[in-house]
Amino acid sequence: MKKVHILLYTILVVAVVVLYSSYNSARTNCMELEAARDESHTHIIALNTQIQKLSKNIKTVESQLEKVQRERTSLVQKLFDRETELGQLSEANTELKNQAVEARERLEFARRCASESRYETAAQILGLPTCTLTDAQNHICSMAFTDSRGKSFSIGGPGASPDVASFISSLENGKTYTLPADFEAYQKRTQCTTKGQLFALKPITAAFTKFRRAYGTFVYKDDKEETSLLVGGRDAEPEVIDFLKTLEVGKSYALPDAFREYLKKRDK
Repeated sequence: MKKVHILLYTILVVAVVVLYSSYNSARTNCMELEAARDESHTHIIALNTQIQKLSKNIKTVESQLEKVQRERTSLVQKLFDRETELGQLSEANTELKNQAVEARERLEFARRCASESRYETAAQILGLPTCTLTDAQNHICSMAFTDSRGKSFSIGGPGASPDVASFISSLENGKTYTLPADFEAYQKRTQCTTKGQLFALKPITAAFTKFRRAYGTFVYKDDKEETSLLVGGRDAEPEVIDFLKTLEVGKSYALPDAFREYLKKRDK
């Protein structure tokens, strides 16, 4: 019996020693965990402080970036305005150059007119002996040529009759013409200045070859011969001139159907 008591006592002592050792180990672990927790808490506080500083820095950078973007937008607008101004100045400069060229041409034309023979009426042109004139050059209200002797020759001018002015508008720069034959042929051509005259045309398909100073020229085949049709003019009705402005040189049109179609679209 005594041996049993000794054995039980020994077991109890061993158990107490083991439990005490486990308690010390657990307490040590708890202390280490608390220390680690405190260290982590301190580290988190430090990280939060850094995050706050970074947030402030980000806001500062964003503010600076917005300022830079506003300045960039302002500079881009100023650059655009400056380019617009330069474009306007360039256009004005080009216009001035064109005006200067036109003024020189007018002065040269006036000088030449003072020394050249000029023909301003149909009777004067029809009374000319047959002559071939080259290098046609338009000068606002007249046409200058070079005759077979190399001298200057002009028709038209400020006092030109309407039929002569209309004939001049039909001529093209650089071409060769024979007078008075080309003028006689021009007088025989059909001309439409009113809506009624256009409506009265027999149906034709004509190529629109030229539009200049309110005059439109069409060319078509009539009995296998090439025939010219003149539409418009200084005294033409506004509807006729507006119709010509809608056409494209080089294309063919059915007349008078194209004119009727134009009036229908305009009146819609």
